[in-house]
Amino acid sequence: MAISSGVHQPVRRRTTLADVARVSGVSVAAASQVLSGQKGATRYSPATAARVREAARLLRYRPSLAGRIIRQGRTGIMGLVLPALADAYVTSLAPGCITAATRCGYELIVSAAHLASDEYQQRVSHLLDLDVDGLVLFASQELIRSEVYRELVESRRPVVLLEHDTADQNVDFVGMDDLANYRQAVGRLKSLGHQRIGLIYELEYAVPSAHVRRLAFEQAVDELGLPVLPRYCIQTAHHRDAQSLAALTPVLEAKGDLTALVVRGHWRMEWMYQALLEWGWAVPDDVSLVNISGHDYRRDRLRITAVQTPIAKMGEQAVQLLTHRIGHPDDPPQRILLPGELIEGTTVKNR
Repeated sequence: MAISSGVHQPVRRRTTLADVARVSGVSVAAASQVLSGQKGATRYSPATAARVREAARLLRYRPSLAGRIIRQGRTGIMGLVLPALADAYVTSLAPGCITAATRCGYELIVSAAHLASDEYQQRVSHLLDLDVDGLVLFASQELIRSEVYRELVESRRPVVLLEHDTADQNVDFVGMDDLANYRQAVGRLKSLGHQRIGLIYELEYAVPSAHVRRLAFEQAVDELGLPVLPRYCIQTAHHRDAQSLAALTPVLEAKGDLTALVVRGHWRMEWMYQALLEWGWAVPDDVSLVNISGHDYRRDRLRITAVQTPIAKMGEQAVQLLTHRIGHPDDPPQRILLPGELIEGTTVKNR
């Protein structure tokens, strides 16, 4: 048997648009137009509009998401899934995306997961369950091959891919201008007298764009009249492991032959720099280093020379492109490539 306390608590219900209309003395249609800024709202006098807004404030009225979907055919929400443990994306790209989304009239739901994991795909699936209007995602082989990505493509849900280029030319993409970045890095090294330059970059089987990035490096080296050195173009993992150290052996044994390295990724630069020191190399006396990443080394104790990716701008461009795609679903896909900025540090010297 249910036991009653004898105290009747008032039932709280959500304030509706009809409540706002009743209190302000206007029709529901008028209240809706004033509060949403819909076409036709300007035909109401400033006094009427002020009365409606004041009623909404006093009643603590919040628009219904379901109602907005019915009226506008969209939720007004975008989703962004970041790669976990990528500091530059958390501190620079996410704020850039949020600022651009707010400017475009959208809310942004941000989450993160390890890029090469089922968890990343689960985050994407969760955002689809929330019926977001569009998604900004980081490309990976795992994502491109996943069922949730096929669902995205087949349903024509607006999506913009970031950073890692893919063979899918039917999706909007914002990434780095790799050729321009290598021209800056290799050009700076050549200006200091370096002739034999190697590349430390991503594992090609794990990163969709790694092979294309290597070709861009070789093109930049060739354009500048320097020898291409396939032996010193080494694939390694993002973080230090035994396999990556073994792959690095040709470089570590090349003292006197190799004079400079271009390294992709901040964490790869961190562990590789330490490995060079352990093998008795001096930086930059024995080898000059240039990093390509979104990390700002100007704040670090070790001032590494780098071509810094414009991470915040990448986020802004992605949201603007996604907004355009939502409004113009039949327009041709766009590809935006952003060059980095050469930041001088202490890890290069004259040869």
